Amino acid sequence: MDVNAKRDTSMTKIEKSVFFPRNAVSFFQTIMKVYSPTYYKFTDGLTIAAPTCKANEVYSDCVNGGCDARNCSQLGKPVPCVKIRPEACVKGCVCGDGYLRADNGTCIPVKECRK
Repeated sequence: MDVNAKRDTSMTKIEKSVFFPRNAVSFFQTIMKVYSPTYYKFTDGLTIAAPTCKANEVYSDCVNGGCDARNCSQLGKPVPCVKIRPEACVKGCVCGDGYLRADNGTCIPVKECRK
């Protein structure tokens, strides 16, 4: 893990983007504040770039909450509405409007799910 990003309180730039393994992200979320979808600022002043989402994905402050289908396999089935306390939210990428996650992990148009 590379943590040599510039400590910058102005939030105007960072020298390096820092990306953490998926399982480490939730640990670090407990010690940082999100100032915008593009930058994280840790309690010690370290500023890093938020993860870049893949094609047809958008960044979300709460990927584990919501009331909509997220996967093609959920189409036509009841989807539970999960309400999460803000402090329990996990940040990350979800499929954008009109897209659902296919079995291979990519986000595809909803109409292609039925094929």
